[in-house]
Amino acid sequence: MPQTLQPNTSETFAIKKEIESQLLNLDIKIKKEVLISDVVGLLSEKRQLQELLNQYNNEN
Repeated sequence: MPQTLQPNTSETFAIKKEIESQLLNLDIKIKKEVLISDVVGLLSEKRQLQELLNQYNNEN
């Protein structure tokens, strides 16, 4: 039986909440970080997560 194209809404919701949680954790880490190179790495990770969250938001 072929899979439907409809996303599993509870699964999508959980994924979006996990991404949002990771973004909040990164914000906390960024505020505490001293080394610029580490801040840049965390900001890069945050940007990637934000883009992923935007993709999920645009699908719905």
